[in-house]
Amino acid sequence: MGYAATNPGWHMRIYHVAALLVLFHAPALAEPDYMEAQRCIWRCQHNSVGERAYSACVARLCNDGPKASPRRSAAPAATPRETGGPGQWTFGEHPDLGRAAYVRIGEEAFGIACNDTTFYPGSHSISFRMTTGLAAIRSPDDYVTSVVDEPFALMGSNLAHFNVRGFFEARSNWCESGFDRLRRSKSLLYLKNTGMSLTSEGGRTLMTITQDGGPVEIRSSADLQKVKEKLVIPLAGSTAAIGRLINACPALRRQTSDDCTGGH
Repeated sequence: MGYAATNPGWHMRIYHVAALLVLFHAPALAEPDYMEAQRCIWRCQHNSVGERAYSACVARLCNDGPKASPRRSAAPAATPRETGGPGQWTFGEHPDLGRAAYVRIGEEAFGIACNDTTFYPGSHSISFRMTTGLAAIRSPDDYVTSVVDEPFALMGSNLAHFNVRGFFEARSNWCESGFDRLRRSKSLLYLKNTGMSLTSEGGRTLMTITQDGGPVEIRSSADLQKVKEKLVIPLAGSTAAIGRLINACPALRRQTSDDCTGGH
């Protein structure tokens, strides 16, 4: 006979040890499934120097991608005032984008959200977010190029990362995002391209994008007709929702007094 047969308390001790191991190693029930991957991304943000190093770290360590990463759990039901119809801006909890000033575009959505700057490097107080169905507008190197129209103005290009909660985001801040232009214009346009450059021409900035068929120079609204693929985000009615976003975002409010001209 073995030791277990002559010691009836042995089984009970093993049971207690096993129960303690389960207790100490079980994940917290209240923690969302995506948080471990999100912490991995935060570690990459903290330890990486430059966007390329950050992207390589995420790809190597965080299994970061639309197919591999779980979508965030459904948000609590929105109140009627937080439920926006297609083309109607609202501020509230979106099931994919999180809490944001957002607009529905068909079955997809675009929004601007406040970032917790504890986990976002530098002054990235906000993120421009889009659901995965809109993200095809990105260039092959994951940049998104944008302009605003009526009145027309160039916005530039930003790197768009996939977030494990199920959306793509381009991080920004008060000055880089051009909030004043967003609130004055009728639409924000993302332009599909395989390359983009900005040059100075007679005191004005010229945007040149590369698309199938060759380069397109963009100086005004009329030039947008030459762009083969573009995503149009309506801005009509966005003022109130963006205002609520600013009020709800301490980091962004602090930046509203920044001198965006660099002292010029």
